Amino acid sequence: MSQLLSKNQIKLIRSLKQRKYRYKLQKYILEGEKMILELSNVDPAKIDFIVVDENSNFPSSDNLFRTSGKTFKELSSLMNPQGVLAVCNIPDYYWEQATVRNQFSVFLDGIQDPGNLGTIIRSSDWFGITNVLIGPGTVDPFNEKAVQASMSSLFNIKLSMVSYEFLRTSGVKMLSADMKGEDAYTFDWPDEGILIMGNEGNGISRFVQELNPERITIPSSRKSFSESLNVSMAYTSLLTLRSVKLRGRKG
Repeated sequence: MSQLLSKNQIKLIRSLKQRKYRYKLQKYILEGEKMILELSNVDPAKIDFIVVDENSNFPSSDNLFRTSGKTFKELSSLMNPQGVLAVCNIPDYYWEQATVRNQFSVFLDGIQDPGNLGTIIRSSDWFGITNVLIGPGTVDPFNEKAVQASMSSLFNIKLSMVSYEFLRTSGVKMLSADMKGEDAYTFDWPDEGILIMGNEGNGISRFVQELNPERITIPSSRKSFSESLNVSMAYTSLLTLRSVKLRGRKG
């Protein structure tokens, strides 16, 4: 049975549009029936409560609250609201010490566009990279645009907020995407390591440069007019090449 959304809940939802309150309250907003139903099936404990507009046919539950279409539209961040959103709990592991041993991870060094971040999360999920390290200067992965772009892959990836010091002391092989590096087509990809993806405009930070990671690049066509690839496109391309290389090694 649904209940009416309270003023305090409305205030909470509005506050979660700002990163400082998302981090203070350790909650974020998830919009869209498909993603909410998927999270309900995968890990229902991560859903604090669900809000629907008065015309929604979303399945009823003890933590479901209704509000007017006008209020829902004010709370939604979508241009075309789907009539259902959820207030969810940021996983505890986001704040805990990350682990990088015996796996391949990605470190995001100042990725600022939430759409790029969401696409990187989706590509990570597709290629089985379950460890995504959110480095300094990177947009909040629980930003509403990043959540929308990541789709349900957000629920299948371990996100960890880490520092440059963590990267320096990780003890595993570090790689960085760079315009001047070893050819990614022929590169001998490791099973364990960290791939560092840098800022959209400036590339990897000075701190990361000082760590001297092994640099790899995707050579362009000789006829190409493009100066570079979008960071999420480059990341997906690199994971594709790594996957092909690893499969060839096993076969």
